[in-house]
Amino acid sequence: MSDHSGTHIDQLNHVGIKQQNGEYLIYNGTRNRDAIDTFGTKKLGIETMPPLITRGVLIDVAEWKGVEYLEAGYAIQPAELDSTLVAQGIEVKRGDTVLVHTGWGRFWTDTAKTLSGEPGLGQACAKWAVDHDIVCWGCDQFATDPLPFETEGEALPMHLEMLTKAGIRLMENIYMDEIAQKKVYEFCLFAAPLKIKGGTGSPIRLLAIT
Repeated sequence: MSDHSGTHIDQLNHVGIKQQNGEYLIYNGTRNRDAIDTFGTKKLGIETMPPLITRGVLIDVAEWKGVEYLEAGYAIQPAELDSTLVAQGIEVKRGDTVLVHTGWGRFWTDTAKTLSGEPGLGQACAKWAVDHDIVCWGCDQFATDPLPFETEGEALPMHLEMLTKAGIRLMENIYMDEIAQKKVYEFCLFAAPLKIKGGTGSPIRLLAIT
């Protein structure tokens, strides 16, 4: 299976940014060609990531906007995150993992609909994450960023800003309908990636304990 199957977490070696000299750099300035190996990567593999045990916060943007789900291509902005948090009576604190409910997860069994696009986090949410000093994002869709892209021709900016520059991991395809329906906005979150040597991510069993 792919290391990015189902509910999964992206590791810091998942993407890189092309430099003016043609080199690609992944997290912490590591050159992509120094990390790539015959079987995965030699550096920053998912086997180096410890279990994630944090306070979790659910931001139900779909509920705040009064819709069952956000449309494909919708780019959530920081002001919407803040307004939803105010409505829920919750604050994001340093070290939190933030789960964002778009409602798109309802299409998990409809492959054509799921892959037709998706709502996601707008690029401005990268600075929001750094300012709040969170450790991880989680979304109920497959790529964190909105599809079609927020800015035409600019692919997956949240991936680049979070994984490569900020060291903030991304979790995708999270089933959060149950806690959203019960309005559970704060919990202890557990996620343990598999020790896939050289992997750029891992399927995870994600638990929210209230």
